[in-house]
Amino acid sequence: VGPEKQKEPFVFASVRILGAWLAEETSSLRKEVCQLLPFLVRYAKTLYEEAEEANDLSQQVATLAISPTTPGPTWPGDALRLLLPGWCHLTVEDGPREILIKEGAPSLLCKYFLQQWELTSPGHDTSVLPDSVEIGLQTCCHIFLNLVVTAPGLIKRDACFTSLMNTLMASLPSLVQQQGRLLLAANVATLGLLMARLLSTSPGISTWNPQQPEESEFCGFKVEPPPPRP
Repeated sequence: VGPEKQKEPFVFASVRILGAWLAEETSSLRKEVCQLLPFLVRYAKTLYEEAEEANDLSQQVATLAISPTTPGPTWPGDALRLLLPGWCHLTVEDGPREILIKEGAPSLLCKYFLQQWELTSPGHDTSVLPDSVEIGLQTCCHIFLNLVVTAPGLIKRDACFTSLMNTLMASLPSLVQQQGRLLLAANVATLGLLMARLLSTSPGISTWNPQQPEESEFCGFKVEPPPPRP
């Protein structure tokens, strides 16, 4: 598919169907899937960069809430969100994971996560936030967890994960205070703790000060001791 046809609704609909199939089929046609992965990464990256250039996050949320299958003129569609579940399965396997890493998918996912994370910040009205945004963030966490376990070297050398870690450290304490966000907070806390083990000596990580309440309670959860037995 050439660049001139990537904005066509038919291509977007085809990617959406393929994304749904990849989310369900975890072992079928693996060779063909691997051959398609470079195109899927480039396609998702193209649409993401166009959305970034448009700088129209509010329109993105409104479009998501109405219908992701009818992309508008300034926002071609969130193809990456549709591919996340399938990529979550594929990052567990050596072959597909290496292709995704080679094509720059982890860096793209970090940028996408940070962009979507902004929509959950206190400055935005989270009451009108589509469920797909939080689900996408959770799925990104699962993909990152797969990479932490299977490709720790990537986490250490790619600067995008340093930026991601700093965002998690700064934002999680306020996230756990938001009603209805417990599952997302748990995913973020787990990811943050595992990444902290790998990035503890990274020069780009914000200084960890356990004397600061927001950092000493990074997980946002306190385990109370059991009451004494009578």
